[in-house]
Amino acid sequence: MALLDVESLSLSIGRKPVLRSLSFSLETGRILGLAGMSGSGKSQTLLSIMRLVDGAARLSGSIRLDGVALEACSEAELCAIRGRDIGMVFQEPLTALDPIMTVGEQIIETVRLHTRLPRAQVREVALQALELVELPASYLSSKRYPHELSGGQRQRLAIAMAIALKPKLLIADEPTASLDAATQMAILALLRRLVRNEGMGLLLVSHDLTALASIADDMAILHDGEIIEQGETLSLLDHPRHPYAQSLVSAAALPPFHRKGEIDKAAPPILEAREIRCTYPKPRSAFWKKRQSRLAVDGVGLTLRSGEILGIVGESGSGKSTLVRRLLALVPPQGGEVLIGGEVFPSRDRAETRRLRGRIQVVFQDPYGSFDPRWRIEDVVSESLGLRGVPVSRAERRRLVEAALTAVGLDAAHADRLAHQFSGGQRQRIAIARALIVKPDVIALDEATSALDPSNKAQILALLTRLVRQGGTSLLFVSHDMAAVRSVADRVMVMKDGRVVETGATADVFDHPHHPYTTALLASSPPLERVLSARRAAVRQEETCP
Repeated sequence: MALLDVESLSLSIGRKPVLRSLSFSLETGRILGLAGMSGSGKSQTLLSIMRLVDGAARLSGSIRLDGVALEACSEAELCAIRGRDIGMVFQEPLTALDPIMTVGEQIIETVRLHTRLPRAQVREVALQALELVELPASYLSSKRYPHELSGGQRQRLAIAMAIALKPKLLIADEPTASLDAATQMAILALLRRLVRNEGMGLLLVSHDLTALASIADDMAILHDGEIIEQGETLSLLDHPRHPYAQSLVSAAALPPFHRKGEIDKAAPPILEAREIRCTYPKPRSAFWKKRQSRLAVDGVGLTLRSGEILGIVGESGSGKSTLVRRLLALVPPQGGEVLIGGEVFPSRDRAETRRLRGRIQVVFQDPYGSFDPRWRIEDVVSESLGLRGVPVSRAERRRLVEAALTAVGLDAAHADRLAHQFSGGQRQRIAIARALIVKPDVIALDEATSALDPSNKAQILALLTRLVRQGGTSLLFVSHDMAAVRSVADRVMVMKDGRVVETGATADVFDHPHHPYTTALLASSPPLERVLSARRAAVRQEETCP
C-alpha cells in the first residue's frame, strides 16, 4: 500500500476549476516531484492534501495517507495529523515563521503542541531535529529571531520544525526558490538524506527542473490543473511525450548568449562605479559598548556601456544586492562614487538627483511586493513618469503606458486591471514596463527571474535581450541563477565577501574559471543536461553491479 494515494482529486473555487481529477501515489522512502508553470495548480495540490483550502472551495476525490482517508477526518483530527504525520515546508520561511518568537521557542512549540512529553524530552526532540538539519544545538537556547538568520538557515529551521516529530510525509513547496546555488544544493542534499535515513516520503513542488532532476525519483507535470504526464524522473525528462512537457524541458535548457554586433568599447561608459564601500552596523553586545560595523562591499568598481549586459553573481551575503542598492542611491554613499553618463549620482542637488534617477531604473525579485495592490496597472506603470519633471496629460500617460505594456508582450487593455489578476510572469513583465516607460539608460534587475518557472524565465530573458538590442538599454543582471546569467550576459562579475574575485567575458569565465570560488559556484549549479547525464551514469553503474 502506498504511503500517499491521491485519486480523482478535484478543486473548484467559485465557478473556476483549479484542479481536475488528479491521481498519483507516493511510496515510503521515495521523492515525487510536481512541476509546471505558475498557475498550473502545484501549490493548490499541496494545500488540498493538507486540507487547507478556502472554506468556500469545493474539494472532491480521495486522499489516503497510510490508509487513512483524510477527506473523512474532522478538523480536530486533521489538526492532529498536521505536524505529526504530515510536515510542511513553505516557499518563504521568513513569512511562515513567527517574527516575535525566538528560533528555539518555535521548534519547542511544534513538539509541545503535538505531544504530551515532559519539558526535558521536548527539548531532546527539538535538539535531535536541529542535529538532523545540521544547525547548532545553541539555537535552542539562543535569543536569535528568524530575521537574524540567513536564507539557508531559515530554511533549515523550517525543515527542522516540519520533521521534528518524524512525520510519515514531508511536503515542500518551492523550498529552494530564493536561495543561491550553493545553499540550494545543500538543502536538496539535506532533503534527500532525510527521506533515505528517516524513512519518510517527500512530495516536492518546484519550478526548477534541474533541482527535481537531481533529487526526485518520480515526477508529475501539471498544466491547467491536470496531470499531463508522470513517470520515473530520468525517463520523463529524457523522453517527454506531451508537447507541454517537451516545451518545459526545452525552456529549462537555456542556451548560452550570443551577441549580434559588437559593443563600442571606445565610447564612454553609461554607468561607472569607483571604489564603492558599504558597511552595515552590527548589533551592540552591550549598550555601553561602541557599535561595530560589517563591511558589505569593499572597494568594488565596474563599468557598463550602452547596450551592454553585465551579470553579477555570488552566493547570499556576497554583497550583490548591497552594491545594486548603492548604484541606485537607495543607501547613502559611504565611500567611492557612482557616475551616470559622467555625472555624479546622487548629486548634492535634489532636483539633479531626481533627474538622474530617471536614467537608472530597477526591477525587483518580487514585483507584487513593489506594487500598490489598490492601484490599476496604468497607475503602477506610470508611477515613474514623475521623475521626468514635466507634467504629462492623462491621454499622453495612457498612450505611454499602453506602449510600454505592448513592448513587454502584454495587451494594452491590461492597463485597467489590478496586480493580483496576473500570473508571476505577467507581473514581472509589468515591472519591466514600469522601468522602461521613462526610457532609462540602465535597468538593474535584482534576482528578477529566480522565482519564475522555466517557460516564463525563458520568455523574460528573451524579452530583456530583445529590448537591449532594439533600444540600446544597458542591463545590470544580478542573479544566483548561473544558467540565466550565461544565457543573457555579455560580461560577468563574481563577488565574494564584498569583493570582486573574477570578472571577464561570460564565456571565458564559465568555460575557464580562474578563481576557486568561481569554480565551486559553477559546480553547485550544473545545467539540466549535466544532471541528467550523471543520473544516467548512476543507473548504468547500478545495472552493471552484481
